Amino acid sequence: MTVGTTSVTRVAVVTGAATGIGFAGARAFASAGYKVVLVDRDADRVNAAAREIGGDSLALTCDVSVWEDVRDAFQVIRSVFGRIDALFSNAGVSGYVLFEDMEVDDMRSQIDVNLFGHLYCAKAALPLMVCETPGNIVFTASVQGHLTLPGCVPYAAAKAGLMAVARALAVELGPKGIRVNTVSPGTIDTSMLRRDLADLDDEKVKDFLSLVRGANALGRIGDSREIADVVVFLCSDAASYITGQDVVVDGGYLRVKKF
Repeated sequence: MTVGTTSVTRVAVVTGAATGIGFAGARAFASAGYKVVLVDRDADRVNAAAREIGGDSLALTCDVSVWEDVRDAFQVIRSVFGRIDALFSNAGVSGYVLFEDMEVDDMRSQIDVNLFGHLYCAKAALPLMVCETPGNIVFTASVQGHLTLPGCVPYAAAKAGLMAVARALAVELGPKGIRVNTVSPGTIDTSMLRRDLADLDDEKVKDFLSLVRGANALGRIGDSREIADVVVFLCSDAASYITGQDVVVDGGYLRVKKF
């Protein structure tokens, strides 16, 4: 990839990269000419994902909710590549449990992964982003940060918090040329969605998916690649004047509001 008159190989780091939106993001960055670092806590899956993408992709095992794990992973990135041009901080966990029934440990786990994990990754990435072509950060937020279903209190809190993080970081990092945004997916066909439906019988799954399809303007469930393409765009020169924004990719769910 050429920037000005200097040939620069850009490096993208994607967390939660073994499956779903993260894997789609890693593949999209590779297609755009980036060297890709795939980060995930599932060692077998993230290594398989890196092999599938090929090229010079690097797989790292890391629990983003543990600062020491994140610090060590980004030290490896420093030693291998010496720079980061795009951080797609995507790792997350979900679970639909009414707040009054939720265990405190589960509450803390969601906040640790869905908010602190992103803060840790951004903090570790920043020293590697101050280079001749300042980097970009995109956090995966959610429509749940805008309009929340029952059973999603800590999840929604964390995702709304990420939008605030992006707005605040955009102001802090703008003078360095670093842009920070969030992307808020609607219902996307991922392994996380399938895990959430695993305890339902076939008829209930069918009814739920029908309800989801009818809850947005396009009448369908999204594909991970549709999120990935937006993320790569936000990290590209084509989006050079966009920062501190939340980009909703939900098929019009927030406009229909039926669910």
